[in-house]
Amino acid sequence: MKRAIGATVQLLGGTRTDLALERMRQIYEAEERRGAPKLAIVITDGESTYTDMTAYQAKLARQHGVTVFAVGVGHSVNEKELARIASSPEYVFEVDTFEALKTIRELLTIKACSLEQADSPPVTPPTKGCDGKPADVVFALDASSSIWQLDFTKQLSFVEDVVSIFEISDNATRVGVLTYADRVRRHFHLHKHTDGAELRAAIGEIEQSGGNTNTAAAIRAIRKHYFAPRRSRPDVVHIGIVITDGRSDNPKETARQARMARKEGIHLFAVGVGKHVDQRELYNIASQPPEEYVFEVNNYEALGSVKQLLAMKTCEVTEPPTTPKPTTTTTTPPIVVCSPQLPADIVFAMPPDVTSAQSGHVLGLIRNLTTVLDLEGSGVRLGLAPKPCHVVPGFSLGEGSTNKEEVISKMTSFPVKRADPGEVIKHIRDVSFQESHGARHTSRKIGVAFVDTAGGRGDLILAASEMPRMQNDGIELLVVGVGDKVSRTELNSLIAPDMDRNVMISSSWEHLNDLSDQMKRRFDDLCAEYLLKAHKQ
Repeated sequence: MKRAIGATVQLLGGTRTDLALERMRQIYEAEERRGAPKLAIVITDGESTYTDMTAYQAKLARQHGVTVFAVGVGHSVNEKELARIASSPEYVFEVDTFEALKTIRELLTIKACSLEQADSPPVTPPTKGCDGKPADVVFALDASSSIWQLDFTKQLSFVEDVVSIFEISDNATRVGVLTYADRVRRHFHLHKHTDGAELRAAIGEIEQSGGNTNTAAAIRAIRKHYFAPRRSRPDVVHIGIVITDGRSDNPKETARQARMARKEGIHLFAVGVGKHVDQRELYNIASQPPEEYVFEVNNYEALGSVKQLLAMKTCEVTEPPTTPKPTTTTTTPPIVVCSPQLPADIVFAMPPDVTSAQSGHVLGLIRNLTTVLDLEGSGVRLGLAPKPCHVVPGFSLGEGSTNKEEVISKMTSFPVKRADPGEVIKHIRDVSFQESHGARHTSRKIGVAFVDTAGGRGDLILAASEMPRMQNDGIELLVVGVGDKVSRTELNSLIAPDMDRNVMISSSWEHLNDLSDQMKRRFDDLCAEYLLKAHKQ
């Protein structure tokens, strides 16, 4: 056995802990010894690629009677994920380095040997029909020319597998399907097929149309046609599942249609397939939080790995669409935004090690935000963090930062110098948000830092070391990752736990301006949260 372990080859690539757990469970199912405890020891040095799928596979293993130990190595592990993997808190171990693993060897052995044979209840598939909860579910399938015919067939098989988990009937789950390319094809509506076998057969007969990727039209069809009052049930959850393998033809319109769908009570899941998917667009499509509503797989073959999790998440949606109330003379309360009643001081930190052109895209994003933020009164003050070099002045929160024209003018001549993210974040904390530089004692303090991969992992470690001090000073940090090589896991290390919404990703510097709506909404959310905390205190 030692020789076999020593001959193990490192695979490299992503961290598919979910697949490892699934394979382990399959081995136990095939080679189970009666009377012997079943044990799994998962060793990892970071967060898994798909945290929810990992937690789900760990749950299935535990249901099969397997006791799962989770061992985290290093400073990049996700402690919450380790807890979700392990059978109990006492089965979670953490060490600083792989060399230090030997320090827990005896303890791990004692724990493992003390296990008694666990009862192994039969593993049951997800309950048919979500425990009897009804739902109206619409699939929007990508039928564009970028998908090979064989992959389109795999997409259909995936949908067939997902719907087979539901109880299909007039009183339980109903399913509609459309495809989209240049145009939308509505293959059948929610009322058409009330028998599971008939539904799956109809899905298998759908043909690929080919063309471009008009995702916006697909979401509009979900809203206007499938969930129109005459075609959907008002007292059940409305769910749209959008599958795509690339960027839509009109990302802004896609995001707009998705916002309208969500406002109308439609819960949107976004499933991205392949390396050409725009993650930012998936997040713009999906409902919140993204970790519950966004799925990504490397290819159409891998779609099968998320079918059970997608079905489970669909079953967990419980909120039916809100029925609009009759119009009355009651005054509608204003939308909560950063305003004189909810003031905000916002400081942008120019990204490190960028070209003048890239810097220009950042300034373009800030200019765009000046048109939608309340700068004229005392609602919002903007600042632009200077570099640690004294010859780069930038401008502080108190220097004409409530005048849009002056803000834009100051940005126009802003020079570009090198500085790592840690130094920039430290400057925001130590200088920018001091009252002597225009910060207000009662305002929500928000910093915005831009990060790419130019500085490497070391820069992020330095930046992460500044975060506890930022939090202690009441400063909220938004982190914007730029480029296709940024790691969401590493960016999450720069923010407070459970604040994933503070991380935004743009596929390129050129598309940075597309984040303006999302950033404005996040500013407003932070102002509202700040007010709620103040009321509780």
